[in-house]
Amino acid sequence: MQTAKRPELPKGQVRWINIAGVSWDVVKQLAIRFKLHPLSVEDVMTDTHDKSFKIDYYQQHLFAQLTSFTIPHEGTRDIKKVAKKVRENSSSGHYYPTGRSRQHHSQRRPPNTVLPTIQTPDADIILQAPMEPARSLRSRSSTLSELGKATLSVVQPTFTAGAKLTMVEDAVQTLKLQSGTLDVDTARLFVFLLKDGTLITIHQSATLYGTELTQQLKGPCLMRAVADPSMLFHGHLDLIGDHLLTIADEYQLMILELERSILLKPTLVAVQSLHLILGDIRLLHMAIKPLQRIIYRLRRYDRDRYKAVASAADNTTTGFMCEETIIYLSDILDHVRFIMLSLDSQMAITKELIDYTFNMTSYDSRDVMRILLIVTVIFLPLMFIAQYFGMNFEPMPSVNNYSEALYWKVASPVLFVLLLGALRHRICNFFFEDD
Repeated sequence: MQTAKRPELPKGQVRWINIAGVSWDVVKQLAIRFKLHPLSVEDVMTDTHDKSFKIDYYQQHLFAQLTSFTIPHEGTRDIKKVAKKVRENSSSGHYYPTGRSRQHHSQRRPPNTVLPTIQTPDADIILQAPMEPARSLRSRSSTLSELGKATLSVVQPTFTAGAKLTMVEDAVQTLKLQSGTLDVDTARLFVFLLKDGTLITIHQSATLYGTELTQQLKGPCLMRAVADPSMLFHGHLDLIGDHLLTIADEYQLMILELERSILLKPTLVAVQSLHLILGDIRLLHMAIKPLQRIIYRLRRYDRDRYKAVASAADNTTTGFMCEETIIYLSDILDHVRFIMLSLDSQMAITKELIDYTFNMTSYDSRDVMRILLIVTVIFLPLMFIAQYFGMNFEPMPSVNNYSEALYWKVASPVLFVLLLGALRHRICNFFFEDD
């Protein structure tokens, strides 16, 4: 990319620059060419676990930090392989770095050369150039469990404890996959919306984001009818909402399956699965809550916030969002609200199922204790009689002058009376249940 002055777009045209992977060389060229604000560039380059949604207004552009939630279409994590790896690491006493710990070890070596992909629809080409990534960047997507650490602001451990902690996290992730929980990948998505018709999207993962939008742009759609970059930004928000709807539906199906199995036979294994699902749903609910807030602010305060940062010579009466985008943002807001309500209901159902399972387990334990009590009541007098006949007194006529038949003559009536007393309710219910 050259640092020369960028060509001005004709009115009614939109430029979309879609970038996969974060590289300082690419971001630096974009910042120089499109005059991106340093604070927004810092947010892109900062290696943090903060995957919350936020919107920042600058005089040159609007900056949005979003989070993409996706479900792998194919099995990207083989449960058996992961379980075998964790068992081998646990049994051998050695740890082979995986995931985050591998990155800790790789940071000691020189960084490798990567090829970030830059897709520019206006030029209809894909450029690839060797770039050296920043030392502190991560190119991989994290899971929903790691998203909870960002939401709860957990301090990251040092490199010394990183290997042990990552081993525990691998074991927990394996337990989640074996329990049938949903595997959700999360990654940060940075959006720069400029007033000249340019939209820049930078996705944290190494794959291009927004292939669904690219397919829509090939045919007649609303984004082509309304030639404004804010409509393309609306398309990204709508795509995130569609993915969240899919995830919410998957969680609903998982909870329904567990509900059927619990109603048939409640087990503690089901409680374990419900507990893991409840934690993931709670983290997802906390993560997407800011999305509802920023969509509402875009609809209500976009014009006012733009006027607050715009220059005095700027006489435009609109903000970064056009009138059509503000109208259609209400549809995404309704979707996000529906997702929030759906997650709330799923959390409530999961808690009720956990309580129901524990109640049924307690009820079964009470039946077992009742049977044990009946057995104790029946055989405790018999033990007393047996202990009496087993005493070694001399002389003892009841033992010396009689055989064991005397014991059964005494024990049999006692056993019969005790059985009738202990089982009288069952006998009455058996003979008089029709009445």
